[in-house]
Amino acid sequence: MTRPAFGASTSRGRGLRPHREAVTSLVKTSADKLLRPTWVEISLLKLRRNFERVRKLASKGSPRKVMAVVKADAYGHGALPVARTLAECAVDWFGVATVEEALELRAAGIEQPVLLLGGLYMSDPAQLLEYRLTPSVSSTARLDTYAECARRSGQTIEFHLKVDTGMGRLGLPPERLASFVEHYRQLKGLQLKGFFTHLASAEDLVASQTDDQSERFIAALSELSSFKINQPPEQPEFEPILTFKSRVVYLKDVPSGTPLGYGGAFHTRRRSRIATVPVGYADGLSRALSGRGRAIIRDRSARIVGNISMDLTLLDVTDIPGVDVGDEVILLGRSDHCSITALEIAHELGTVPYEILCSIGKRVPRIYVD
Repeated sequence: MTRPAFGASTSRGRGLRPHREAVTSLVKTSADKLLRPTWVEISLLKLRRNFERVRKLASKGSPRKVMAVVKADAYGHGALPVARTLAECAVDWFGVATVEEALELRAAGIEQPVLLLGGLYMSDPAQLLEYRLTPSVSSTARLDTYAECARRSGQTIEFHLKVDTGMGRLGLPPERLASFVEHYRQLKGLQLKGFFTHLASAEDLVASQTDDQSERFIAALSELSSFKINQPPEQPEFEPILTFKSRVVYLKDVPSGTPLGYGGAFHTRRRSRIATVPVGYADGLSRALSGRGRAIIRDRSARIVGNISMDLTLLDVTDIPGVDVGDEVILLGRSDHCSITALEIAHELGTVPYEILCSIGKRVPRIYVD
């Protein structure tokens, strides 16, 4: 799952030898062997299917290349397993936020071009050449730095230009595009290979901001005769590939009026059956879901009761027959008839789905399944 961007590129990707053995070893991991029964399952098969949907979408009209954004540990999905899988699918580019994320891909044998979406901060520009990285540029100031590095090395530095059409963060204002191009043409050793923007409200199908930004972007493109872009076609339906799971480790029956959790924030209003699950806010289950979140157990919804603690969470399973120690609990994902999505949790907490996914902690094992 990535936040949509809108751009054009003339760059060509490199070939890659698949790293099957690395992915295969991860697939063999079993939830039954975990010492602490809390884990995330990530379907590489669904990831491949999603990629094919994107590839098909990109092939409509004039063929386009596809960039997989794997920043922030692939939005909590695991950067290296996800990148290796997509590399096997012949993705054209990878996008990351930092040099460190890019170097992690290179160390793992990823050969595709890598775009630094946030640009280059304090790192040595020589790393761009050493590790074949492509920076994004938002101002003429960085052009001079890269041109000097290109002069010293005797090599060409390729870059992508980011234009700010309405996000208001990084990006060249459209009205400065002409002066930017004029300055760029005066420098040697640089090559503009791509042009992109960042949509601020792509997930909002009602607001007009995306249309407004698209119009500004296309207008900016018209100033660069060598770059063309079509309106994006209809988007297909994609499959969530991540499921956050745990298991019941303790059950107890308590009378009405029993306080539960830190601070006794919740008191039972009837005789209740309470399940304890070994997952908490240190794992990425937000404490803000205390008393209003839910989980899925035996294909039924169970309410979270009491305050979520660092390592443990309580579920009211009074109305779910047959719940037993060892039963699987779904915190994010779907069963046959129930589902909990990152979007649903984000709406409950007043945030975005990306935060929900990126909050799943490092101590939660990722198990990659096909």
